[in-house]
Amino acid sequence: MPPPKELDMSNKCGFCETKTETDMLVLGDQWLEFCSPCGEKETLTNRETGEVATIKAVFDKTEDGTSDKAVATKTKVTTTMMETTNGETWHEKSIEVSLTACSSCGLLWDRKWQAESCEKRGHVESFPQHYGGYVENGVYKPANTYIRKSYGRN
Repeated sequence: MPPPKELDMSNKCGFCETKTETDMLVLGDQWLEFCSPCGEKETLTNRETGEVATIKAVFDKTEDGTSDKAVATKTKVTTTMMETTNGETWHEKSIEVSLTACSSCGLLWDRKWQAESCEKRGHVESFPQHYGGYVENGVYKPANTYIRKSYGRN
């Protein structure tokens, strides 16, 4: 099998399946990619306390976009996302985002969730991310693989 093609994240909401700008909430091994409307609508329940909150509320725990594992920066970059206008034809759209740094190693990422999960990945400068796919004979077969690359160190 050839190596994965290097592509940018598709930015597909995992709830409504719309291709649009998304955020990623990482809860342990569960990654929830969501668009703004679904982030305000979909809820999570804390198993220990019974507290219910929207995905967006959990994602926005701090006002400045930082967490104990990620630090917001003022550095802006232009990156791309994939979007569709008719559900069939896809095209790349340029977007401007602020980089977020891993608080442990300083690697810069264009998505907050990438910085927050940097330590878990071993502080590597790039990593594969799989989208879609299916399980065959107990083995996950990804439909698409995107290579995420850092923007250097803070």
